[in-house]
Amino acid sequence: MKAIQLKEDNYVPHYYLSQIYAKKGEKDKSQKEYELFLKYKPENLVLPQTPSDTINLNPR
Repeated sequence: MKAIQLKEDNYVPHYYLSQIYAKKGEKDKSQKEYELFLKYKPENLVLPQTPSDTINLNPR
């Protein structure tokens, strides 16, 4: 959270916070952080494709 306070548009802490909140069962907070991660991530960043690589926060 401190990293986000220092630089709001840093995508990395938003990703990890989304994972932490998801594991704690805090779906709303997890989704919010994941959306911020997507907003700030570089366009060329490749996201994991398998469910075992990440928690599926944005199913489609």
